Amino acid sequence: MAHFEAATKLAPNFAEAYSNMGQVMLDQNKPAAALDYFEQALKLNPKLAVAEVNSAAAHFSLQHLDVALTHLRNAVAIQPDYPAAHAMMGDIYLAQHQPEDAVKSYRLALTQILRVNPRFPTAYRALANAQLEAGRPADAIDTYDTALRAIPNDASLHRGLGLVFEKTNQHAEAAQHYVRALELNPNDTEARQHLENIRRQIKSGK
Repeated sequence: MAHFEAATKLAPNFAEAYSNMGQVMLDQNKPAAALDYFEQALKLNPKLAVAEVNSAAAHFSLQHLDVALTHLRNAVAIQPDYPAAHAMMGDIYLAQHQPEDAVKSYRLALTQILRVNPRFPTAYRALANAQLEAGRPADAIDTYDTALRAIPNDASLHRGLGLVFEKTNQHAEAAQHYVRALELNPNDTEARQHLENIRRQIKSGK
């Protein structure tokens, strides 16, 4: 923090320094304090997309969802290919119980991420989760299948696909993916708990 403060003293119109100080405040779980720095950064440079996204993160933390969305829309107007902005839009739309809008935002984020990193499971999981929330489990399964073709040995993807199968009462398929998740990560307690639950249901004939 001290070196960012020193930067603002040496160059008081250096917007990035204020944005960086705001990020420090966010990292310290002080979103209200962070907003003061992001506001100053945007006064100095209204086209600083990262400050818009970080402002959105602070407002999201404070549950100011509509304000957060405004900042994110500003960010993508400045920088359309900003995956973090689209992903956070998806998070907010889910919080607002708008899963179809979340699907659109996560899909944009995933498309942009894949251009630079085809092995990024978090983006696939976010999209699949939104598709499941939107009542589209078949699409969620397709998303996980696509992800596993690119990243076949990711335990979190096998666990996620297992959850979709479990929620759609496809217990044999769910168990198969939970087992694979545990082979890849024996410490995956969520996969273990769900696998044990399925085995109990199968044993009881439910």
